[in-house]
Amino acid sequence: APGQPAEECMERARKVAMLQHHFQMMMLTSPFGAQVTKKNFAHQLEQMQMSGVPMSLIYLGFNDGLHFCYPGKAYKDDSYDPRNRSWYRCHLKPDVPDAIWSTPYLNANRNGFVMTLSVRVDDPDDRLRAVLAADFDIKKLISELSNGLQDDDSILERTFISDSGAVLLSTNPLIHSMVYANFQAHQDSTEDIVFDYPDKKLLDQIKLFKNGYVDLGTEETGRKVYCVFSKCQSLNW
Repeated sequence: APGQPAEECMERARKVAMLQHHFQMMMLTSPFGAQVTKKNFAHQLEQMQMSGVPMSLIYLGFNDGLHFCYPGKAYKDDSYDPRNRSWYRCHLKPDVPDAIWSTPYLNANRNGFVMTLSVRVDDPDDRLRAVLAADFDIKKLISELSNGLQDDDSILERTFISDSGAVLLSTNPLIHSMVYANFQAHQDSTEDIVFDYPDKKLLDQIKLFKNGYVDLGTEETGRKVYCVFSKCQSLNW
């Protein structure tokens, strides 16, 4: 934290360090259907460290600039200030959702795309004290979405769409390739990179209701196709 004497941060660092087990459990249970017990905890933790899980990083930025992350990470730039990051600043705006998802962006190592989920942490007087955030690996999220599709030909695709109509995740290979071709082309942009869902008519119908289905017609094979949808508050609909 720029300008923060180390001795004044030690007590808070000690308290945050006590949350390490909770952070580990958050990451270990991020795969769909993950079962973590005392008996398999050490094995699951070892597997996570070797091959990773959808949640790749958890971090906490305080209103005085103090910053923690799990797993631990050193920053070469001493001027790093979490209060200047988009995941923190988005919670300074009025009337924003409690949980905010970012659009996908290139990670700090520039070797893959992530999405960030962040939540505001207030003090007893409802003033912003900190922002807790977590990064999710896009490839692993797609893998989670695709889980079971190979064995169930009744589900053609799964797609997550933001409130503005931007595609966040999709198991549709065509949509997925178009989305990330767009991200690659604009990876150096400081603006949010978005790819709008291509079927505007369907999108307009979905936005009218919290959940339901839309009849998409009949394929040449005679199979009826429906779009079943449900609005997810945590995804900022």
